[in-house]
Amino acid sequence: MEQLMVEAYGNITYLRRHTNDSVEFPCACKDTRTKMFAFAIKRIWLDPLQVLYVHVEVERGTPHDAYQGRVFEKRDVGKRSISVNITHLRPNDTDIYQCVFFHDDSLAGYDGVPGVTEFFLHVDSAEPCSCYDYKPFLYSLSTVAGLLCLCVLGLSRAFCPQKQPTHQPVYEEMRGMVQNH
Repeated sequence: MEQLMVEAYGNITYLRRHTNDSVEFPCACKDTRTKMFAFAIKRIWLDPLQVLYVHVEVERGTPHDAYQGRVFEKRDVGKRSISVNITHLRPNDTDIYQCVFFHDDSLAGYDGVPGVTEFFLHVDSAEPCSCYDYKPFLYSLSTVAGLLCLCVLGLSRAFCPQKQPTHQPVYEEMRGMVQNH
């Protein structure tokens, strides 16, 4: 099985996934002194939008329509960290994702405070070979092998003719006139 790529460069983590995979963004807050009242994860590069908004007093976050049913959060408000999972990834999910924390006395105001790490997610459009693909592959492979055998047999008959036994006419055998070679 292919290992999914994860690399970190400064405060950006590169994540490579395939279509229909899932990804987890572990978001940590820089400012641990003030009380957090909300959290968001945003796309900030190719298609800027707010993927998910979570208010700490509400049980579930509010996802963007494109992520409805595909994005889930796991909170640890005491440690001021939130993990966000996106499932059933699509190639158009490729972007830079940024965690944003909103505090009661934030100087950033409504823009919030960016998390410690940004995540560059690259979703490959080509799916890896899955277990569901092996039966048609085996059938195709055995069909090709069978056709190859038939071709080899046909070519060997065409280019390597077999010796035909010489038949003596029956009436000469009966009369004893068979010539010995």
